[in-house]
Formats: sequence, C-alpha cells, structure tokens
Amino acid sequence: MEQPYISRSYKNALITVVLMAIGFGVYLSFEDPLDRKAITIIMGFTMLIAMITAVRGIIQFYKGRNGEKNSKFIIALIGNGLGILYLILTIITGIRFIPKVL
Repeated sequence: MEQPYISRSYKNALITVVLMAIGFGVYLSFEDPLDRKAITIIMGFTMLIAMITAVRGIIQFYKGRNGEKNSKFIIALIGNGLGILYLILTIITGIRFIPKVL
C-alpha cells in the first residue's frame, strides 16, 4: 500500500540531499575564487532551499510516521534528518557568530 505522506517525505529527502551535495560541491570546487561573493550566494541559495525542503519533508514524515516502515521511510528519515541537522547547526553558528560581529 502506497503511503502518500512518506512518499512526499521521501521525495523531499532526495531533493534535500541533492541540493546539499550541490552546495558543498560548489563550495569545495571554488574554495578560493577571485569573486567569492557570487559563489557564496550560489551556495547559500542552494543550502537555503535544502533546509526549506527538509522542514517540509519532516512535516510530511511526521504525518505518516505510523504507517509501514520500509526503505522509503528510512531514506526519508535520514535525508530529512540531515537537512534539519544542518539547519540547527547553522542557527547555532549564527547565534555564536553574531555577538562577535556586533
């Protein structure tokens, strides 16, 4: 039986993982470019979209958590969990960095 919430969460997890891989790949490929602002904007935009899709995926995962536990369930849990973990670490880093700047 197909679970609509877990399927949506699975798709969001795949999108999240791909966007995070693209963002990290851009960061590693252009580690010391001449125009650093453009690379930062591209990487930041992909990571922001990855965090948004991870939050949407976790919401869908939470709605369908009582269903059957299959491979889509596990991949959705891991993929969206990585996105949420990245979001939490970004918030913590921002909270630690902002007082030093101000």
